[in-house]
Amino acid sequence: LGNGTSSFAAQNLGAGLERRVRAGLRASVKLALVLAVPFFAAFFFGGRIMLSLFMNEGSTVAMETGMMFLRIVSPFYFVISIKLMVDGVLRGAGAMAAFMTATFTDLILRVVLAYIFSPLFGTLGIWLSWPVGWIVAAVLSVIFYKKGVWRNRSVTGGKEEERNFAFSGRRKAAASEDSFRERPGNADGVSALLLGMWTLKKMKEVIFSLKISFFYCFSILDRKQCIHYNKTDTNFTGCNS
Repeated sequence: LGNGTSSFAAQNLGAGLERRVRAGLRASVKLALVLAVPFFAAFFFGGRIMLSLFMNEGSTVAMETGMMFLRIVSPFYFVISIKLMVDGVLRGAGAMAAFMTATFTDLILRVVLAYIFSPLFGTLGIWLSWPVGWIVAAVLSVIFYKKGVWRNRSVTGGKEEERNFAFSGRRKAAASEDSFRERPGNADGVSALLLGMWTLKKMKEVIFSLKISFFYCFSILDRKQCIHYNKTDTNFTGCNS
């Protein structure tokens, strides 16, 4: 969804439709928050079930540690969702300095805070560094967006003909922008539809990859019945079914 927001922002900035970029960001934030709800519920309330897919029930310490991590981090999925959508606009506008500043602040802050908190709180301190880094990075991304750095990057390049071409494109888009402004109620709907179509396309690719991954994983788990491993030539032979 963040990549869809980035492409959406780049296309509309190129057409000079800044209002549509704002509407697209609002729509993508709403979609991201809605998508974050089931993941939060699954990880916060059903963490043991989710973790049991990857570890044995006998791993008590690992299970409790994993559940602690999920219950600390999952409520802040809503915060990082907002950051990822705003970052999509920054990337689409070419404001990479602002995007990298917020992203690296998150990464560096998590490492530093984990180093500081771990002697005080143990493993809990490492997990606490995640939401703090996310919150600070999200605030930075929103500040950069509010300051309008993405608008300053709408026209790139220093050549006069490139600027003239972009300006002519903006003039041609003026009528569309005016009509779009006259129908503010349709802004979020149109943006949500376009973003949804792009996201569905990407989801199909992800689902296809997941099908292959799950087939491989379940084949390995059931390797006695499904996969024959030849130790002499290290070749795998698939199922007959």
